[in-house]
Amino acid sequence: MEHEQIAAQVKKLTGKNNDAAYAALCTLEAESEASAAVCVFWDAFAAMLDDKRTYVRMRGMVLLACNAQWAGPEQVMEMLERYLAHITDEKAAAARWCVQRLPQFAAACPGCFPRARQALLCADLSRYSESMASLLEPLIAGGTGSLSHTEDIPAFLPDRFEA
Repeated sequence: MEHEQIAAQVKKLTGKNNDAAYAALCTLEAESEASAAVCVFWDAFAAMLDDKRTYVRMRGMVLLACNAQWAGPEQVMEMLERYLAHITDEKAAAARWCVQRLPQFAAACPGCFPRARQALLCADLSRYSESMASLLEPLIAGGTGSLSHTEDIPAFLPDRFEA
């Protein structure tokens, strides 16, 4: 994808048309898996974490996680606390997306595993309804296991590192 095409897709992520935004997310996610071309918009994805709209925050989380592999450990570590804040996002759906994508995000910087694991273990789910908390609890439990791995190749992404 050309830079201009990527920029046009990134712009759609925060637009009012949710169908177009979701299509842009899917396109950018696929491109992020294939190349580092989307990573130049890291700061735009980071800004999305602060948006008042839940879906925009969720899109930012996904694209930060997908592009962490290209951003490198320093950028991931710099973004870590902002990302972890969404483990208990005001909306449970966003919290779920954060927890689900946290292992992918952290994979780019194994040094952040202890802090990410601690954030999961200390997550206060009392703000959510019982039904939503019960959906988050197993995700958090699974995430803490994934983030306890300290070897170079994260256990939660083995297929990405096989020859």
